[in-house]
Amino acid sequence: MFSVTLRRSGDAQSWRKDRVGFASQTVGVGYICCHMKKDLQAWRGWVWPLGFAIAIVIESSQSHVPLPAGIWQMDKIVHFLAFGLLATVTVRALRIESPRWRAIVAVLLVSLFGASDEIHQYFTPGRSCDIFDWLADTLGAGLAVSLYLFWPAWRRLLEIRPRAHKASASSASTPSPTA
Repeated sequence: MFSVTLRRSGDAQSWRKDRVGFASQTVGVGYICCHMKKDLQAWRGWVWPLGFAIAIVIESSQSHVPLPAGIWQMDKIVHFLAFGLLATVTVRALRIESPRWRAIVAVLLVSLFGASDEIHQYFTPGRSCDIFDWLADTLGAGLAVSLYLFWPAWRRLLEIRPRAHKASASSASTPSPTA
């Protein structure tokens, strides 16, 4: 664990050993503010996973969930897709360098959340705990994370950002005709 020691001088860059033997840096206040901003950006990445998890909990708290009729095992398809989406936004929020470990941790987290969701449904009137729902949750998470991390074309497709229109910039550079 790294420890950070604050000091009044802004240009302090001395190194020392802390109690557990790791090197820690004595730094100025500007260094801390920079890292606080990075920590806030890291937390901002968890907005989508937490939002989807809350939506799943709210939906699974209902006694009756309307599903389209005529599609065999529609609830398993919904579980597969919903937890695949949750796993995709979770793997994006994780700050683990190794893609393999990011995938394992994301699938494990989503699978555990799926198990807790099934236990929650056991106590909800009109719902039941189904191991095949949990299996669909875990398979959806595994496939979604694998596609996202190991298929670059799919990742690029998911991360397309809308382009800003440059109409105002181009009209400003064009000279206007004078009458």
